[in-house]
Amino acid sequence: MKELPKLPTLEEIMDLAKLTPTDLHQSMIDHVACSGWYSFLLAKARVRTMKAKFSLEVLAANLDSEIRKVAEKAGKKITETVVHNTVVSLEEYQRAWEEYVLAVEEEKVLSAVVKMLDDKKDMMMSYAMSLRRESVEV
Repeated sequence: MKELPKLPTLEEIMDLAKLTPTDLHQSMIDHVACSGWYSFLLAKARVRTMKAKFSLEVLAANLDSEIRKVAEKAGKKITETVVHNTVVSLEEYQRAWEEYVLAVEEEKVLSAVVKMLDDKKDMMMSYAMSLRRESVEV
């Protein structure tokens, strides 16, 4: 699986969320590109998560089949629990599981960033409208 892009740090996320009256205009200008970028990264992360999940499922099915064939050749009957526990204990499965977990983590972090950026957009619009009302009333 391809290497995942570096996720934003908590400090970077907090910087993205900041909004002050002095930088409102520039924030509004920059917001579209920033929101678009993180939405793009989120879309890519969702695809990576789907691919990692599919790879994990295919691997589990193949390992399950191999374990059953070995048991059958040895003349042993094994339970679903034994097959499952054997599959999840294999290093190959654990590596694939870790890739899946990392992909899910990336997707969740980027989803939170996109949500935060959407909230920031709403806040900027509300704040800009309140400033407009104040200037009209003066």
